[in-house]
Amino acid sequence: MSNLITSFLLTRDRSGAVTFGLTPSMTVAQTTLAPNVAQSVIVPAGAILVLYEFSADTWVNSYGVATIPGGAFTFGTSEMNPNLRSVSPGSTISFISDTACRVSVAFYENYPVISV
Repeated sequence: MSNLITSFLLTRDRSGAVTFGLTPSMTVAQTTLAPNVAQSVIVPAGAILVLYEFSADTWVNSYGVATIPGGAFTFGTSEMNPNLRSVSPGSTISFISDTACRVSVAFYENYPVISV
């Protein structure tokens, strides 16, 4: 994994309104999950945001090992198919799916905005 982290920034849309914009990430981790087998990735130094993409339903946990819930409501820290989340450098993110699944994890750092 590269030591470069891509920045995010505020931009303007076509109408001139301020909006959140992402440039393509230079630090993307990718894997294919085997069914019911958890995998994890360590957040690189400098990253404060992560953008997730999945090819199938995937449970993600930033506080421990991701688990797939059973047939009843339970409280825990695994989320299904999150999209954009804040992260802490050096922390571990865990993934699990009940089917074979491709996962892409793009990391972003803070970008000082001077004017928009």
